[in-house]
Amino acid sequence: MCDTMVALRSATADNSVIFAKNSDREPDEPHVGIFVKRKKHTEKKVKCTYIEIEQVPETYSCMLFKPSWIWGAEMGVNEYGVVIGNEAVFTKLISKEESLIGMDYVRLALERSKNAKEAVEVIINLIIWKILDLVIFKKSTRNKRFNNTSEVYESSELTFGSYNNY
Repeated sequence: MCDTMVALRSATADNSVIFAKNSDREPDEPHVGIFVKRKKHTEKKVKCTYIEIEQVPETYSCMLFKPSWIWGAEMGVNEYGVVIGNEAVFTKLISKEESLIGMDYVRLALERSKNAKEAVEVIINLIIWKILDLVIFKKSTRNKRFNNTSEVYESSELTFGSYNNY
């Protein structure tokens, strides 16, 4: 599991904010720091780790720390001082559908927000966009993919269900 620490201005001698996070990666997995410049975009899509999503007209510069093989980031800070770090969430549920991963959300929020509230809104809107992208739900009879599942609704991109255990 990752560990994250934040010390707010009231907790530091010089009134600074300190953000610290470790990344629990495999010993031989490269973890890199990259600087992404502010950019105006003409392309309609951005390729994230596994899927493409709609691109915004402009993205902000940020310093990202990430495993070398993904598009997103474990942690980072943007030109407006927005700082985000991801944390692992363990579940018994496994999806075979390709989608945004947590580290994609970190990078997208840093590239698209000027403050913490906007960063949260970016992430929520990306989740809502994915849900609204579903046109028709159908009740699935193929519940064997899930343990302790009472009902499952599937579309071509997501699976929703009512789960008895987490």
